Amino acid sequence: MKTKFVRNLLFFLSFCISIFTILPTLFPNIWWIDLMSHFRVQYLVVLIFVLILFILIGFRRVVVPVIILIFLFIWNAVYILPLYISPENVSENSEYELKILSINLLSSNTDTTKVLALIKEKDPDVLVLMELTPHWERKLNGVFQSYPFYKAEPRSDNFGIALFSKIEMSSSIVYFENSPKPSIKADLILGDRPLSILATHPVPPIGSEMFNSRNKQLQDIAKKRADFSGNFILIGDLNTSSFSSHFKDLLANANLVDSRNGFGIATTWPADFYPLRTTLDHCLIGGELYVLERETGKNIGSDHLPIYIEIGI
Repeated sequence: MKTKFVRNLLFFLSFCISIFTILPTLFPNIWWIDLMSHFRVQYLVVLIFVLILFILIGFRRVVVPVIILIFLFIWNAVYILPLYISPENVSENSEYELKILSINLLSSNTDTTKVLALIKEKDPDVLVLMELTPHWERKLNGVFQSYPFYKAEPRSDNFGIALFSKIEMSSSIVYFENSPKPSIKADLILGDRPLSILATHPVPPIGSEMFNSRNKQLQDIAKKRADFSGNFILIGDLNTSSFSSHFKDLLANANLVDSRNGFGIATTWPADFYPLRTTLDHCLIGGELYVLERETGKNIGSDHLPIYIEIGI
């Protein structure tokens, strides 16, 4: 009786994982189906568990389900394994290096101590802040004085943004696809080479309207790739994981590379619940840039973990 119950439970789990694995590929433009794409690491873990139990029950009686589960395992693994393969152009002998720290502060977060400690520890050349409120701007005023070049747009909602640099830069607030949410474009010279940085924070894709807004913003960024230098960094909380078809379209259409390649999955959200954590905070690079170091920071009281990247050219 128990064996039958376990087998039925495993069949149910297998059916659910099949739906969650396949539908985002077939119907990427339906917002609630696209949400399923963000948890492929979790699907792999469940698939391993189910496979082991099926085999323990008796392989001969479950050959077809096991084959299907192996197929689903491979399907999900294809999205994840490339993140653990180092790109060929990584070099230890970079002529110029740039240290970047990106933090989603969380507008309601009041724990300034951890944020200040992280910024002091990493001492980045470029500091990107999202969900910058007037309150956060006042609390971080001392830090900002270390960065002579900056552009900040604090807001009372979750879409304030700022970009601070120790390197001379020209910067401006920009908007994409009529979105009222600001992004920041910065142009600077790294050594003797031009470099553009775009810090952006699309809306979360909850509901069809916000889903379309996020997608249009990412599409518009790709369309305007020529407005930026050949050496280009796109950084921020993109409100999508790399497993979404829309993220992959952004990489392909803007000719960008995920800075996580060779460094792993680097999950960032939700910070307080590891079992469901995925990666929403990204740094994408193009041109002659390559990644020397990349890591996910400690919890600073936000619902997102910060990311730190050292880029060479």
